[in-house]
Amino acid sequence: SGEFVSRKVKPMINANANLIKASILIGAGISFFLSIYLWFSGAKDQGIFVGIWVPSILRNGDPIDHETG
Repeated sequence: SGEFVSRKVKPMINANANLIKASILIGAGISFFLSIYLWFSGAKDQGIFVGIWVPSILRNGDPIDHETG
């Protein structure tokens, strides 16, 4: 019974982890392109501010990668 539950739950956990990882990468990508847009539209200070979000977003998502293997 426990083995059956383990086989059913593990793929769901991996699927959720993949969804979270994809969301983090999408968020970092949006931040990156938003910072480029702001920089070239003349809002250079805001572009730099948004640009420094990218490593923060990626770093905050790193523990999720280590938890799921």
